[in-house]
Amino acid sequence: MFHILVIFSVFASTYAQIDSRPVIHLPPAVSEVVKQITADCLKETKAEPEVAKRFFELKFDEDEISKKFLYCLGRKTNYVDEDGHLNDGIITLFDSSDRKENVQKVIETCNTIKKKNHLDTLFEIATCFYKNTPVLLFQ
Repeated sequence: MFHILVIFSVFASTYAQIDSRPVIHLPPAVSEVVKQITADCLKETKAEPEVAKRFFELKFDEDEISKKFLYCLGRKTNYVDEDGHLNDGIITLFDSSDRKENVQKVIETCNTIKKKNHLDTLFEIATCFYKNTPVLLFQ
């Protein structure tokens, strides 16, 4: 679990320093839940910690294990539906942002993506979202 905490904290902060978009930090209670779910999903998907590290650096790998990890994380946090689309609840993570409406538009646009299965759909939506969102979300 300690390795997950280090990955989640250090690499997200590093990425935020090289991107000019404003950063919103997860509420502490949500952050703790995400840390535990990250550990659970690494175990459940048999993914290496490097998969989580790259995800939290906002580098989305296209291999099956990485996609399964992303889907597991999304489902267990209840921010992704079974088809791989972002749920409306995810916008609450951006409540403190003055760009919340812009984030909502990005979610709506990216959520129109539909691929051959839920893993590919979520992968493409996540890629679309992080490419186009005006605000970055970190711990």
